[in-house]
Amino acid sequence: KTTLELTIDTLKTTDGLPKSDSLMIQMLADSTTRKVTSDNFTSILQRKGNIFTGDITWMVQRWLKGEPQFPNHGALLTLLDEDISAARIAFYGSRSADKTVRPKLKIVYMKKL
Repeated sequence: KTTLELTIDTLKTTDGLPKSDSLMIQMLADSTTRKVTSDNFTSILQRKGNIFTGDITWMVQRWLKGEPQFPNHGALLTLLDEDISAARIAFYGSRSADKTVRPKLKIVYMKKL
């Protein structure tokens, strides 16, 4: 199981009322064109406080299998209401001075018998 956790940078975020409560995540086939993979599979990251969290096991499993139709070109995050909202959600990055707010990829695995 793999869980992605992103912490909102409240100083760089502009959010409306009600606050954006979920993000869609899709696997990119091409990061330069923002084209998603042909299966168009998605997961939802749910918001609790200032943290978005969601299960992306399917994405990591595909990357690890090395299937050519699912290369690791990253992920596309989209607000579910972005077409009708003026919200701009910013997240702390991997170089944030505060290590507790950096993006986290939590992986639980089992050894094959």
